[in-house]
Amino acid sequence: MKLFGHSKVTHSKHILAILLLILCALSAVFLYLVGAFDYETDALASNKIVDATHLRQGSSVSHVQQTDKGIETICIINSVSSQPICGATLWTSETTGEGWNLNEYTDIEIGITKHTEHAKQKVKLSLKNYNEIYSTPDDVISQKYNSVEMYLNKASNIYTVPLSYFQVESWWMSRYNVEFDTAQVEYDNVQAIEILLKNVNETGIYRITIDSVKLKGQLLGVTHILTILLVILILIIFLLIDRQRANQRKMALIDPLTKLHNRRGLYEWVSALGIHAKQSRVLTVLYMDIDDFKHTNDTYGHLVGDLLLKGFCERVSSAISQHEQADKALIFTRLSGDEFIIIVADADAEYARVLGESILNALVEPLILNDNKININVSMGIASLQHSSSNIKELMRKADAAMYFAKKQGKNQFKIYDSEVEREHFNRQKIADDIAKAIDEDAFELAFVPIFNTHSKQVHSVEVLLKAKSDALSTLDPSLYLSVAKEFALLEALDTWLFESTLKVLNEHSELITKLDIAFCINVSLSELINGKYLKKLQGLIEKHDIAPHWLMLEISAGPDETKATDLTDVGFLHDINNAKIALTLDRFGEESLPIEQLSSFPIRNVKLSRKLLDACKDKDSRQRIVVQSIIKLAKNLDISVIAESVDSLEQFYLLESLGCDMIQGNLFCEALSLEELAKGLRNQKAMSPSSISTTSQE
Repeated sequence: MKLFGHSKVTHSKHILAILLLILCALSAVFLYLVGAFDYETDALASNKIVDATHLRQGSSVSHVQQTDKGIETICIINSVSSQPICGATLWTSETTGEGWNLNEYTDIEIGITKHTEHAKQKVKLSLKNYNEIYSTPDDVISQKYNSVEMYLNKASNIYTVPLSYFQVESWWMSRYNVEFDTAQVEYDNVQAIEILLKNVNETGIYRITIDSVKLKGQLLGVTHILTILLVILILIIFLLIDRQRANQRKMALIDPLTKLHNRRGLYEWVSALGIHAKQSRVLTVLYMDIDDFKHTNDTYGHLVGDLLLKGFCERVSSAISQHEQADKALIFTRLSGDEFIIIVADADAEYARVLGESILNALVEPLILNDNKININVSMGIASLQHSSSNIKELMRKADAAMYFAKKQGKNQFKIYDSEVEREHFNRQKIADDIAKAIDEDAFELAFVPIFNTHSKQVHSVEVLLKAKSDALSTLDPSLYLSVAKEFALLEALDTWLFESTLKVLNEHSELITKLDIAFCINVSLSELINGKYLKKLQGLIEKHDIAPHWLMLEISAGPDETKATDLTDVGFLHDINNAKIALTLDRFGEESLPIEQLSSFPIRNVKLSRKLLDACKDKDSRQRIVVQSIIKLAKNLDISVIAESVDSLEQFYLLESLGCDMIQGNLFCEALSLEELAKGLRNQKAMSPSSISTTSQE
């Protein structure tokens, strides 16, 4: 089985390639410095000098002889008035036009021993090159004179002259009318090496010995080494850039906390699986959701929550490794928050069932995190489909539906997608289709629930509810089709309809709303508000319908479903809404999903107490009553008003009044109203306030 997670193969290849290139660069420099690329030809030892003749002019007597020690030149100068010369010519070829090709060499090394005491003895070294353009066989001087001059000394008898130092003799260019195109130094057909003593301005005997003539070259010269180093540097830079791109790509595909693939990495893996498959493959999905993770995260803190996610991944990876099979490709992915997915290629139903049981068994023992013993329960859905690029999302949706079914059945179990799950999935799909149709056909209407001031019994604000007019949706609990709308990505369209319709009402009744100074509350979830585009969209609607921002209040749902995967410590988006003069009410406050200590970090105007919290404090001696009273006092100290909803009896009202609750909402005062009923009631608020309620607490 190929288990895909955080791969370091590409990273290792980059590092290895860079190290090899650096090693190549250092090796090239070292070999150059020790002369590994140098080569030479000893012209005397290899008999490349076929003959040696003397040079003479004026009243001089010259003699050249070749001995075991080299080529010895002796000149006897009787007079200097005739400008005598003394030297030797070393012939490289007996045939005209078949001289040395020195283009492959870089230097010529001449060993010259000086036997006379003449001061500052100077030597001209000439390489005579034959070229049919300017040379003739019967005219030795017509061969191009490429020359360089140097002083002889006693400190060293070895003279190394780079070929690049030679220059064409100007007298020769003038004599043979050489044009620019043939005036350059040439070494491709050197017929002779001429060694001529200069400064022969005294009579006497001049004697020198040519000990050696060596031609030196380099397989790789300085220029080559620098070029190689430059190429290696460019390759290293390219590899570093490629490595950086690979890291960025890896970061885009990998979840930073768990080091598993993320959703994008999952889709790329599935796509690659289809591309490289030689035949159609069956994919099996195990969709997992950690039960009550939000409660654990909020109870023990985000650090423990992160450790729990890592521990969960380690346990699941261990369970997967126990069922490795070479013919199966598998990827373990973190989709988001506490949702994970495993996809296995070519796995049958039995394999999926065994793997699901193994994962549940691996999570039986609690994790010890920061001295806390924490149990991990997971709900899991399993589904299989024939793989194609078009149905992977459908496969994930089926596995998600099976997981949702398992969670409804009591959590900490897995459910394989079957006819039972399909039926429920079909029903929810039908509801989603009905919602989409209702949005298109404008088949929703608004209902309004007034919120009353506990002491004045006057309407303080109005909660706006969404009510379906179609037969298909009107009999359903609104919370059901709202959850379906969220599941099938219809919630944004539903919210847009609700806001558009509410803002139209506010615009049409702006005079009355201004007079009464009331706000209209619309329910939204934290997961919606965290979207950075939400506020801009809302401000655009407010501007479009020309209403005051403070006429609108957002009632934030903070229950377990809404706060799941939402970081409640980062509430900057709430401050942005508050700064836009849109008031905020925190709904369902007091449930376990939202710790009380976080109340101070929320920039809210009101909190609405949870129904569960209020139901628990009906008993006069209930400890929950103390909790409610403490919450109310805490809110007042933070200058936050408290709203109690679903108040249906006088007993509840008097209890809440005695505890200091600021506002009341429920059937005791008023049921949900139509727009006409609301407008009428706002003009005559006494008609909406029950006469049986005394202004004095009956507690």
